[in-house]
Amino acid sequence: MIRRLLLTPLILGLISPLSSLAVPESPDQFKKLEEAFILPCDEIGNDACIARGIGINACTFSFGIKQGKSIKEALDIADKTFAAIMRSNDLDPWTIFNEEGSIKKEVKDEAIYRINMCSKAIKESMPSLLKQTNGEVASAERIEEETKTFPYYWLNSIEDMKRRKR
Repeated sequence: MIRRLLLTPLILGLISPLSSLAVPESPDQFKKLEEAFILPCDEIGNDACIARGIGINACTFSFGIKQGKSIKEALDIADKTFAAIMRSNDLDPWTIFNEEGSIKKEVKDEAIYRINMCSKAIKESMPSLLKQTNGEVASAERIEEETKTFPYYWLNSIEDMKRRKR
């Protein structure tokens, strides 16, 4: 219980776009993240912990884009954040896949829920993301559509990475 109370400010800091820790960049920030970000995996299970890590991964990427990072920079920061969370909780992210290389349904459902927790940041990052990917100045309708599909896109890209790894 105490561990959860101590972890709450860090979690809120990571999902708050106003926090300086929302996008860790220095080796010291990643080290602090790794030391502090302990999830209750023994209570909720490894798959749920990994799904939460995926949510933080996607949200960190969106925060980075929103803060003016390039796609490459934001992905690098998001991936380092995800790796730090996996290490600190002794998790193997490859266990979330079924034999076909797809993410298990219950992990997908939890990850989508977690990614949608930062939908405001995703929406705010979308104009920059679309501009960087195809030079498009997106309409409000397109931004809304892309924001809704972003969690599915993120999980699909993880599945694609797994399938290429085989």
